[in-house]
Amino acid sequence: MVNIVTVEINDKTFKTVISASIDTGLDNFGFYFDLEINIPIEESEFRTLGEAIKINIDGKTMLTGFIEATDLTYFPDTANLKVSGRDKLCDFVDSRVSNKIFKTPMGFVEILTDLLKETGYQVVSPNRLIGLQKKLGDNQIAIINEYGSIDKFETNESISFGKDEKAFSLIQRLADKRQLVIGTNGDGNIVIRKIGQERCRTILQNNNLFNSPNSSNNIKNASIKRDESKMFYEYRIFSSGKSSEPNSDKSKTPEEIFAQALRDALVNNTTQRSGVFYDPNIRKTRKFIDNISSLSSKQCTERAEWEANIRRAKSFEYNCSVVGFRQNLSETKDFSFGGNQLWEINQLVYVSDKQAGIEEELLIKSVKYRKSLSGTICDMKLVNPLSYTESVFKPVIKRSKKSLSIDWSKLKTVS
Repeated sequence: MVNIVTVEINDKTFKTVISASIDTGLDNFGFYFDLEINIPIEESEFRTLGEAIKINIDGKTMLTGFIEATDLTYFPDTANLKVSGRDKLCDFVDSRVSNKIFKTPMGFVEILTDLLKETGYQVVSPNRLIGLQKKLGDNQIAIINEYGSIDKFETNESISFGKDEKAFSLIQRLADKRQLVIGTNGDGNIVIRKIGQERCRTILQNNNLFNSPNSSNNIKNASIKRDESKMFYEYRIFSSGKSSEPNSDKSKTPEEIFAQALRDALVNNTTQRSGVFYDPNIRKTRKFIDNISSLSSKQCTERAEWEANIRRAKSFEYNCSVVGFRQNLSETKDFSFGGNQLWEINQLVYVSDKQAGIEEELLIKSVKYRKSLSGTICDMKLVNPLSYTESVFKPVIKRSKKSLSIDWSKLKTVS
């Protein structure tokens, strides 16, 4: 059988899971869970709050975490125990650490390791995971880099804490700068990946027009969300050569940004460059202006086009539900389920939905596994893969030139 959920708490294994909800997403670091388990009445007093928990699907560990809330309902012979919580990295997400000064150049993994240690985790090498007897709920964490080589943060890049910023918030911000997907695996270790690192073998299909039978369909229901509130008709980017780091104050109005750009050009004797791109599908009264240092005129135009494309990509979301947790509806004789993968985040999958007019490859943004007495369902949110790309433009670092010296006393006054 497939889609079997089992739970381990306090060295006890429970197979009587009444309902379960396990979800994770690219925007929500780690896993969240809500479970309801039927237990014997004599076990209703055993401690669960704050204890470590392991949740398995078909024998595979999906998450290792901690119980953060409980709700117990008594019956004559049994009890229903509801538990909820998050995976092992929840403390890293919640905790604050003292402001650290990072000495650049410095690598992403090095920064992450330092902050994990500050939070109280013991960071171990991924090579030690093989054969390592780990106790459920221990503080050992491995960082598994499936991305490959990651550019270091140089002296011109800001990696310091913002005001009231938590350790994880800083890590998430730095990950965005390097286009990294950071998440956790079933054992609670951190995994660093690329966007869309894996492609699904199965197609998501919803071509059941007029309710005619079609065995190839696997989508139970679907919906589309579109939002153009952050899209504009005109995208105009200004740039000067004064600063070595892109920096735009989002609290300023477009007019204030433009005025500041002109002042910088005049005061600092720099050349002002600009680029523009238009989206004809948006009202002409919507305009976007930004100031980014050290871009050429060509890069300003490319950046303006990128702003339009990234906002268009983020304006679309496709939601669907499928029966079961695995990509293949039919059960497999392969006990390891190697040929029948679970639906997981960060997978690219081709969607064929004629009713929605979609025939393209999308990225799985979030997944929720739901089990109840009526069966098992997997809810997914899918987006355009370009939604998670970042700007390819880096500041152009030039050697400082000798400042222009002017002898104002020799200038003649014009009457």
